Amino acid sequence: MPRARRDLPREFLKRMARLERTRVRVEDLHAKSLLNSRDLDVVYEGLFLECVTAFETFLETLFFATVMGQLDFPVRRVKSRIEVRSSQVLRVIVKGDRQFVDWLPYEHTERRAKMYLRQGRPFSDLTDAQTSLIQRVVWTRNAIAHQSREARQKFDRNVLGSTPLLPRERSPAGFLRSQPRGPGSTQFQLMTNELIRICWDLTN
Repeated sequence: MPRARRDLPREFLKRMARLERTRVRVEDLHAKSLLNSRDLDVVYEGLFLECVTAFETFLETLFFATVMGQLDFPVRRVKSRIEVRSSQVLRVIVKGDRQFVDWLPYEHTERRAKMYLRQGRPFSDLTDAQTSLIQRVVWTRNAIAHQSREARQKFDRNVLGSTPLLPRERSPAGFLRSQPRGPGSTQFQLMTNELIRICWDLTN
């Protein structure tokens, strides 16, 4: 029996809601001087890394469920190009000789989808704006996780760019805490909300 498509984005939404509750709590602690700025930055970075990991998990789950024919897409023509009855066998095929399957940058997901799904759908249906957002998320993630000069330069050039920011907002954590639309709308919230929308669009 086909799996409910809406279960996947709901699972991601629940994880994002938990991260948001944590973000609000630590901001409150910082406002009360119970948490210093350096520790707050570490929390923001950790929350963002968990967010990206959750998004990768969503992409992986959606991919395998779609290829296995476990999801029903009544509106869009989504169909697998292969017939595999065992999810374990499919994972072995997709993984190949690699230690793990990488889903980001998103071009990896698109390329894999075109191999196993007709026209790569639903993964190929995202807009340029959505794929650009995912790439900015990846550059930000890499600047946090790798802490290399190259990763930081890509973040500075492609994410920060010419955006007017205070000096303290030009680090990955500072950028995530910045509020381009005023109080209550940090970059962290804007990015996670866009990822949520992407999850819904992929399963629409």
